[in-house]
Amino acid sequence: MNQFLNKGKVYLLFLLLFGACAGSKKVNYKNPKSVTLAFYKALANNDYERAKQLGTSETIKVLSMLQNLHDLLPEEEQRAAKEEGALQLKYLKKATCLLGEKGSEETATCQVCCDENGVSSTAPLTLRKENRRWLIHITKETLE
Repeated sequence: MNQFLNKGKVYLLFLLLFGACAGSKKVNYKNPKSVTLAFYKALANNDYERAKQLGTSETIKVLSMLQNLHDLLPEEEQRAAKEEGALQLKYLKKATCLLGEKGSEETATCQVCCDENGVSSTAPLTLRKENRRWLIHITKETLE
Protein backbone atom coordinates (compact mmCIF):
# COMPACT_ATOMS: atom_id res chain seq x y z
CA MET A 1 0.00 0.00 0.00
CA ASN A 2 2.81 2.41 0.93
CA GLN A 3 4.58 1.69 -2.37
CA PHE A 4 1.36 2.50 -4.25
CA LEU A 5 1.11 5.88 -2.47
CA ASN A 6 4.73 6.72 -3.30
CA LYS A 7 4.19 5.91 -6.99
CA GLY A 8 1.02 8.01 -6.95
CA LYS A 9 2.89 10.97 -5.44
CA VAL A 10 5.65 10.72 -8.04
CA TYR A 11 3.06 10.52 -10.84
CA LEU A 12 1.15 13.52 -9.45
CA LEU A 13 4.37 15.53 -9.11
CA PHE A 14 5.29 14.67 -12.70
CA LEU A 15 1.88 15.82 -13.96
CA LEU A 16 2.10 19.08 -12.05
CA LEU A 17 5.60 19.85 -13.32
CA PHE A 18 4.72 18.90 -16.89
CA GLY A 19 1.56 21.02 -16.79
CA ALA A 20 3.43 24.00 -15.41
CA CYS A 21 6.05 23.77 -18.14
CA ALA A 22 3.58 23.18 -20.95
CA GLY A 23 1.34 26.04 -19.88
CA SER A 24 4.03 28.63 -19.32
CA LYS A 25 4.44 31.42 -21.82
CA LYS A 26 8.12 32.20 -21.38
CA VAL A 27 9.45 35.27 -23.09
CA ASN A 28 13.14 36.04 -23.34
CA TYR A 29 13.08 39.70 -22.30
CA LYS A 30 16.77 39.98 -23.21
CA ASN A 31 15.88 39.41 -26.87
CA PRO A 32 13.77 42.06 -28.67
CA LYS A 33 12.69 39.48 -31.30
CA SER A 34 11.22 37.22 -28.64
CA VAL A 35 9.30 40.11 -27.05
CA THR A 36 8.03 41.31 -30.44
CA LEU A 37 6.72 37.89 -31.49
CA ALA A 38 5.10 37.30 -28.10
CA PHE A 39 3.43 40.74 -28.32
CA TYR A 40 1.97 40.05 -31.77
CA LYS A 41 0.77 36.62 -30.65
CA ALA A 42 -0.96 38.15 -27.62
CA LEU A 43 -2.67 40.77 -29.80
CA ALA A 44 -3.73 38.17 -32.36
CA ASN A 45 -5.42 36.26 -29.53
CA ASN A 46 -6.99 39.45 -28.14
CA ASP A 47 -5.02 38.79 -24.96
CA TYR A 48 -4.57 42.41 -23.91
CA GLU A 49 -3.43 41.53 -20.41
CA ARG A 50 -0.57 39.44 -21.81
CA ALA A 51 0.32 42.19 -24.28
CA LYS A 52 0.42 44.74 -21.45
CA GLN A 53 3.01 42.62 -19.64
CA LEU A 54 5.28 43.08 -22.65
CA GLY A 55 4.98 46.87 -22.85
CA THR A 56 6.18 50.07 -21.26
CA SER A 57 3.82 52.17 -19.13
CA GLU A 58 2.92 54.21 -22.24
CA THR A 59 2.10 51.02 -24.13
CA ILE A 60 -0.13 49.83 -21.29
CA LYS A 61 -2.17 53.05 -21.57
CA VAL A 62 -2.58 52.64 -25.32
CA LEU A 63 -3.51 48.97 -24.98
CA SER A 64 -6.08 49.82 -22.31
CA MET A 65 -7.73 52.24 -24.75
CA LEU A 66 -7.68 49.63 -27.52
CA GLN A 67 -9.09 47.01 -25.16
CA ASN A 68 -11.94 49.35 -24.20
CA LEU A 69 -12.72 49.96 -27.88
CA HIS A 70 -12.59 46.23 -28.57
CA ASP A 71 -14.99 45.55 -25.71
CA LEU A 72 -17.48 48.01 -27.24
CA LEU A 73 -17.63 46.05 -30.49
CA PRO A 74 -20.61 43.78 -31.09
CA GLU A 75 -19.92 40.11 -30.36
CA GLU A 76 -19.99 39.25 -34.05
CA GLU A 77 -17.22 41.77 -34.82
CA GLN A 78 -15.18 40.55 -31.84
CA ARG A 79 -15.46 37.01 -33.16
CA ALA A 80 -14.41 38.14 -36.65
CA ALA A 81 -11.41 39.96 -35.18
CA LYS A 82 -10.39 36.83 -33.30
CA GLU A 83 -10.66 34.74 -36.48
CA GLU A 84 -8.56 37.30 -38.36
CA GLY A 85 -5.99 37.16 -35.56
CA ALA A 86 -5.85 33.36 -35.79
CA LEU A 87 -5.25 33.67 -39.53
CA GLN A 88 -2.44 36.16 -38.94
CA LEU A 89 -0.79 33.79 -36.47
CA LYS A 90 -0.29 31.27 -39.27
CA TYR A 91 2.04 33.69 -41.03
CA LEU A 92 3.83 35.04 -37.96
CA LYS A 93 7.22 33.47 -38.35
CA LYS A 94 10.06 35.77 -37.48
CA ALA A 95 11.07 39.29 -36.61
CA THR A 96 14.00 41.34 -37.81
CA CYS A 97 15.32 43.84 -35.29
CA LEU A 98 17.74 46.72 -35.54
CA LEU A 99 19.31 47.97 -32.35
CA GLY A 100 19.88 51.67 -31.73
CA GLU A 101 23.20 53.30 -32.50
CA LYS A 102 26.36 52.16 -30.74
CA GLY A 103 26.51 53.56 -27.24
CA SER A 104 22.74 54.05 -27.29
CA GLU A 105 21.51 50.48 -27.48
CA GLU A 106 18.48 51.21 -25.31
CA THR A 107 16.07 51.16 -28.26
CA ALA A 108 15.34 48.72 -31.05
CA THR A 109 13.04 48.62 -34.05
CA CYS A 110 11.51 45.27 -35.00
CA GLN A 111 9.65 44.29 -38.16
CA VAL A 112 7.56 41.13 -38.18
CA CYS A 113 7.42 38.90 -41.22
CA CYS A 114 5.20 37.98 -43.13
CA ASP A 115 1.75 37.91 -44.70
CA GLU A 116 0.46 35.14 -46.96
CA ASN A 117 2.61 36.51 -49.82
CA GLY A 118 5.81 36.63 -47.75
CA VAL A 119 5.70 40.42 -47.47
CA SER A 120 6.12 42.35 -44.25
CA SER A 121 2.71 43.91 -43.80
CA THR A 122 2.98 45.45 -40.34
CA ALA A 123 4.53 48.71 -39.28
CA PRO A 124 7.78 48.30 -37.37
CA LEU A 125 7.54 48.31 -33.59
CA THR A 126 9.78 50.30 -31.31
CA LEU A 127 11.15 48.61 -28.22
CA ARG A 128 12.81 50.26 -25.26
CA LYS A 129 15.12 48.66 -22.73
CA GLU A 130 13.92 49.18 -19.16
CA ASN A 131 15.52 47.45 -16.18
CA ARG A 132 17.57 45.29 -18.60
CA ARG A 133 14.35 44.02 -20.27
CA TRP A 134 13.16 44.80 -23.77
CA LEU A 135 9.58 46.13 -23.79
CA ILE A 136 7.28 47.25 -26.60
CA HIS A 137 7.02 51.04 -26.66
CA ILE A 138 3.87 52.49 -28.24
CA THR A 139 2.52 55.96 -27.55
CA LYS A 140 -0.67 57.70 -28.66
CA GLU A 141 1.47 59.79 -31.01
CA THR A 142 2.94 56.74 -32.76
CA LEU A 143 -0.57 55.48 -33.54
CA GLU A 144 -1.48 58.61 -35.48
